[in-house]
Parts: sequence; C-alpha cells; structure tokens
Amino acid sequence: MRRLHPLFSHASRLYAQGKLAEAKDVLLQVVNKQPGHADAWAMLGATHMANRDYEHALSCYGEVMALQPGHVQRRGRPARPGAAGHAGAV
Repeated sequence: MRRLHPLFSHASRLYAQGKLAEAKDVLLQVVNKQPGHADAWAMLGATHMANRDYEHALSCYGEVMALQPGHVQRRGRPARPGAAGHAGAV
C-alpha cells in the first residue's frame, strides 16, 4: 500500500473542518509533488464541487479515473465538509 503523503493528512483535517480554501491549497501541493495520488485528486475534486466549480471538479475526477478506474464509485463521495463525525477520509 502506498504511504500517504504527510500533507494529505493535513488537507484531510482541513477539509473535515470545512476549511475548503486551505484544504485546496494543500491538496494542490500534494498533487504537484505526487501526481499519482488518486485520493488527493478525489478530495481536490470534492473541494471544487463544494464551491460549485464544476469544471475543475470534473478535471480532478478525470485524473482520479485515469489513475484508478472505479475509485470514486468504490469509495463514495467524501462527507460534507465540516459535517459532524466526518473523519476526513476519502
């Protein structure tokens, strides 16, 4: 199993707290440093979806599907940012 990028854990916490702009900035760092990180692309897509930036969300989800076909369907969508009980996992 691939080791999680340390920044991804930080981005997950920010996303769970509803700090989407900060999470997006960190996730961009992750995918720039590790472009094969499908979970980071998926969460980045979710931040774009939450901001109704559908064009960028689709682009991110396209990256996910290219890296791991079936990823989004297998894991489901992340919980709403800031939702009670959300652990930040995608």
